[in-house]
Amino acid sequence: MENSFYYFFSATPQVLGGILALFGVFVLFKLQSLTTELISIGKEIQHYLAHYSNKSESTESLDNRVNPLPEIGRAILTKKIKDLQQSLNKITKFKASPFLEAKYRFDTLYLIYSDLIKRTIFSSLFTGIAIIVCLAIIPFGKWIICYPYLLFFLYFIVIICVAYIFYNLFLILRNAIQ
Repeated sequence: MENSFYYFFSATPQVLGGILALFGVFVLFKLQSLTTELISIGKEIQHYLAHYSNKSESTESLDNRVNPLPEIGRAILTKKIKDLQQSLNKITKFKASPFLEAKYRFDTLYLIYSDLIKRTIFSSLFTGIAIIVCLAIIPFGKWIICYPYLLFFLYFIVIICVAYIFYNLFLILRNAIQ
């Protein structure tokens, strides 16, 4: 019984760490491709804002459209997606359909991008906590083994946590592969 206790609570963190590293590769690849696509759309919007001319457009509207151009250019150069998104959100009064279409594509991709980051951070944090808890239980093995109900409860909780982690990683991986 003692060997299986130590094996379970030492093998579980190893498996979780390996899975976390493997899924991290997929997520980083997807984030990189989303970043490239968002930057591309940002360049398209920047080009459109800089070269679009409409004779009926008022000077105030023109200023609202052209003022964020340096910020957009800086965000594109530094590949800071959040700054790019904030700069594009400042342009509110420009209603040309190609701009609105590109902005809609950008906003849709940005939502996927930010959701992937949030889910990854949450799942990684939860996985890290599960790893630490499993490793923290090991030194108390001789005491825990004497209490079968506590031992059963700990096994049950760890298995539930591992199942939840695999479920979250599966959802993130599914989104990263699409």
